[in-house]
Amino acid sequence: MRNHFFMTFIILAGFLCACEPKESAGTIDKTPLSAPSEISTVQVDEATFDISWKDNSATETGFAIYIINPKDIDNLREVAQVAANVTSYRLIDNTLEAGKSYYVGIQAKAENSQFDSKITKALFTTELPPDPNAPKLAIKKIESHDVCVTVEYEMSNLNKSAVCGVCWSETGQPSIKSDHQQAPPMSEGSLTSRYQVISNVLLDYGKEYSFRAYAQVGNEVYYSETHACSLGKDIEAIKLQWVKEDDSSLPSSVQLYKYSGQMNGRKCNAWYASADLSQGDVEFRVTVPSKAITIDEQFASSNNCLVMVNGGYFYNGKNTGLGCVDGVISGGVSAVRGSLKSEDEEYNVMYNVTRGVFGVDKDQKPSVFWTGMDASGKSLFYTRPLPSIKGGDKYASVSDGNPTNAFAWTPLYAQSAGPVLLMGGKCPFDFETTSDGTDYYLSNYELMPYDIYGTTVKPDRTAAGYTADGKVILLIIDGRIEESDGATLTELAAIMKGIGCVGAVNFDGGGSTGMVVGGKHLNDLTGGNRPVVSTLGFYKK
Repeated sequence: MRNHFFMTFIILAGFLCACEPKESAGTIDKTPLSAPSEISTVQVDEATFDISWKDNSATETGFAIYIINPKDIDNLREVAQVAANVTSYRLIDNTLEAGKSYYVGIQAKAENSQFDSKITKALFTTELPPDPNAPKLAIKKIESHDVCVTVEYEMSNLNKSAVCGVCWSETGQPSIKSDHQQAPPMSEGSLTSRYQVISNVLLDYGKEYSFRAYAQVGNEVYYSETHACSLGKDIEAIKLQWVKEDDSSLPSSVQLYKYSGQMNGRKCNAWYASADLSQGDVEFRVTVPSKAITIDEQFASSNNCLVMVNGGYFYNGKNTGLGCVDGVISGGVSAVRGSLKSEDEEYNVMYNVTRGVFGVDKDQKPSVFWTGMDASGKSLFYTRPLPSIKGGDKYASVSDGNPTNAFAWTPLYAQSAGPVLLMGGKCPFDFETTSDGTDYYLSNYELMPYDIYGTTVKPDRTAAGYTADGKVILLIIDGRIEESDGATLTELAAIMKGIGCVGAVNFDGGGSTGMVVGGKHLNDLTGGNRPVVSTLGFYKK
């Protein structure tokens, strides 16, 4: 009896062993496979779709791909099978209707179908065929420059109500939700092309950006293809060997420096005063007298002025820009002529512009902005210029949105002039010309005239700026005399950068330039002492 039982056990055990799979056949799944996830469907053309997914199983034998009509969700149409570990497939299917929604389903397949994964579904909508009358944009040329990027693009199927421009981003696809700049309105110039300049104040040196042209028509936005571009070379600082001047009339919060030597191979005499307004014993002020008088007379009429320099531009004895004294703004920056030479064709062409303004708020915090007046005559402030180009399409007057959203700055003392020499430590201009030739500059957005702006224009100069730690700088450079040959605007910007300024504005120069410290006029007075209509200065509180 015991032998019979033993033999029966051996036979049964052998039968069970025969039912076990061989090692070479692999392990049979005993639970369903993990379902795929993160399904993506990208339409390539009318009938081609790139499908991808995440593989969450290690033992699948492949994947099945289904197309499912949402109105008949139980009807699975298998369109393809792919091998194990494959996570993408290009589907070509002419049966899918344009503008309709479908599910794509992905299922991990097991050796035994009872262990197949669940089907993961993701909804997608096929695109409608392109409208032949829809707006089209294409970038014709994009170029890198030292102080800007220029974008020339072509357009079609647009009318004057469209809003066009250029958008860019450092990562991802640029759109109007990223950084962008509007073009001049379509009512100006051609309906088929635009040429825009993107200033370096909107870009970082050493970085590559993706650019696209765009056109907004109602709620729809149309884009060009994407092009990559970057800025050229940033301006190098000019670091002069400044010598501190001792002046008993100045408190410790105000320092005076002088330089006398060579600058770019030419003689140069220059002075600057630096004030630490945070110490609380000195403040920055602007004066705008009722008539033009010399800075010496203005200094003498004030019993608490420490340092004074000339201020903004004027014409016929009147301030031609914005002045702000004790929080009250007078004047402003309005449209300017394309040329001040009456014989030039641009003399009768007017351009809306923004120009540089320097000032402080009620806390004596210094700032530099671009400013312009809107259609109502209100002065607005911006962290970027209105990028007007002489000879180019004209921008509309500034607004809260053109060239960008206005900055909510409430100055206590401020004066405009221009151009902005430094914004964020970058000089936003150079003397590269457009294809129109001489005096047609690519980055002279403020349309400064021929006697201020240019490679050979180097008169006496006056500038105001501030350093990264908040100190205010007032600087003058002698010019047009044997002992000092003045400075071009780019040299002036580089000198201010060398002092440590991150923001700076050029002020009236030539015969207007002057600095008085402790009642003493420092610079050369050859040619006389010109009366001026505004001044900048440091005052004892």
